[in-house]
Amino acid sequence: MSAAHTLKRTVAAVAAVASLVVLTGCSASHSKDADKPGVGSGAQLGPGEGEESPSPAGAGTSPGSGATPSPSSTGSSGAVPDPQSLASWPAEPVDATKVPDFRSQVIKPGYTGESYLDHLAVTWGITLEARQKIDFPGRPTVWHTSGVKQSGETKTAIAAVWSLDGDLMSVSCLVTAAAPRRADFLHDCASMSHPGAAPAAAKAWLDEVEPRVDATFASGKGTAVDSPLHRAGPVATVLQKSRDASYGGDRYELYAFGTGSN
Repeated sequence: MSAAHTLKRTVAAVAAVASLVVLTGCSASHSKDADKPGVGSGAQLGPGEGEESPSPAGAGTSPGSGATPSPSSTGSSGAVPDPQSLASWPAEPVDATKVPDFRSQVIKPGYTGESYLDHLAVTWGITLEARQKIDFPGRPTVWHTSGVKQSGETKTAIAAVWSLDGDLMSVSCLVTAAAPRRADFLHDCASMSHPGAAPAAAKAWLDEVEPRVDATFASGKGTAVDSPLHRAGPVATVLQKSRDASYGGDRYELYAFGTGSN
């Protein structure tokens, strides 16, 4: 992946979205349509999805008091990514600028991920902001939410992106590497109940890949590192480790995104 696609999630301060601050996406990797939470809450791209800064579209928040758009059984967003790009994803942890380009897709029409996100928010004491409608230049408009909890010098955060029809496209979980119960949080995040999910396999993959990511990160002297992908049904998941001063040091991000195929 080109340097231009380095995880701009953390870097792109979304000035156009007044109520959203810097999304904590990985600080050196992908170009996803997704967004991440950070110092505040904000909308940014996920690993592998380009560096354009989003701007609000329409009224800004979704209809209703908590803002939950009505999901459609048919809607989808964006062009389906070239399956070869994910097929060529490295089998070992690598510098995050070297993974293929991709864009997150709707996981499955009608799947909103609401119960999964509610569980994460309640369990980890994270308040998710009302959804914001985000317009990424040259890409379909999406709904975004994020929330962050700070405990002393550490942070725990969640962000999610839906199509305009309310179909879930991606979820990102971010946490300071030194945070208490970091491993439990990432395990919980790996347990998404999407169609075709395999939570036990996802947790086992996470336990196996994290030490490998740590070793590559250490040898790279702080250069952001992406893991090999975990694939389950229409979802791919990547673990990234990067250096992020806004998180008080090193930070992990577990990013799950729709691939547009099973």
